[in-house]
Amino acid sequence: YGTACERLAKSLVHAGRHEEGFEAALDAFTVIAMQDAVHPTPLFELLGLMLEDMPLMGSEEVSKLARLEVPIAAAVRNLHFRQMDRDGNAGVLYERMARALVLCSAAQGDVAQRTAAARRRAMARALLTQASPLVQSATDEGLADLTHVSLLINAELQTLDLQDAQSRRALTDSASWPWQVDR
Repeated sequence: YGTACERLAKSLVHAGRHEEGFEAALDAFTVIAMQDAVHPTPLFELLGLMLEDMPLMGSEEVSKLARLEVPIAAAVRNLHFRQMDRDGNAGVLYERMARALVLCSAAQGDVAQRTAAARRRAMARALLTQASPLVQSATDEGLADLTHVSLLINAELQTLDLQDAQSRRALTDSASWPWQVDR
C-alpha cells in the first residue's frame, strides 16, 4: 500500500494536483515509516516531494507539514530499533525531517499552537543534533561529500534559535504582570 501511495503522490504532484498529492505522500510516508522493512531512501524521497516539488510557500500550506510530526517520530523510532540510524543515510534523512518540522514551527497562534510548535522545534533540534555527526563522519570518511547537508543543518539550527527567541519574546510580551498598571 505504501508503494502505491508513493507512486500516486508522485503522479498527482507532477500533474499539478498538489493538495491530493500531499495527502497521498503523507499516507505513503506514514505507511513506510511503520513497515518492518523500513528504509531511509523512500522516506527521504517522499519528504523531498513534499518540500521541494510542491508549492508550500504560504503559512497555511506550510502548516500542513505539522501533520508529519507523528509519522516522523514513528520513522525515527523504527529506524533506531532496526539499527538503521547510524550512518550518513540516516543523517541526511534526519536533516530533511527536521527541515519539515522547522518550516511548520514558527512561534505564532494561540497557546496550544505555540506549544505544539515548541514541541516540533525540540524534535527538529534533536534530529539535527543526531544528524550532524553522522553527516560529518560520512564526509570525513570519503563516503560522500555531504558538506552542503552540514551547512543546511547549521542554518536550520540557527533558524530554530530564532524561532525559540521569538517564542520567548511572545510569552514575555503577552504576559500580564499583576504589578503593572495601565496608564
